[in-house]
Amino acid sequence: MPDLHRIVGFVPWQDGRGAAIRASTADGTIVDVDVPFTELGDIVAGLIQACIASKRGPLAAPRTGSPVDIPTVEARGIGIAAMGQNGRTGFVVDLQACLIGFSVPNDAMANLGAELAQICSAMSADEEKRQ
Repeated sequence: MPDLHRIVGFVPWQDGRGAAIRASTADGTIVDVDVPFTELGDIVAGLIQACIASKRGPLAAPRTGSPVDIPTVEARGIGIAAMGQNGRTGFVVDLQACLIGFSVPNDAMANLGAELAQICSAMSADEEKRQ
């Protein structure tokens, strides 16, 4: 396999069941790497694990309620799931074509609940001001 240099695009399969990740090699050759959507969750999880393993310092956490400028993916829904690990809860994101789960410490989930309530209250107050 050629030494891939950079991702340059994505091409959905005609049958809608996957996409090719289009990448360039160091010499400029374009190569397509086929990815069935059924494997997308595993690929994203692998990339996240590689990022964690790089031991890069943490990004600054946004202040609660402050707008953030980060890449986003539109989710169809979110949910909570029981995990097989003690002290952890599953946070699941439904991306329509796949589910991606995060194993989160229970206390962090409790904090998320409090932050969510605070953000929703602030957003509701802002909406009332605009009306």
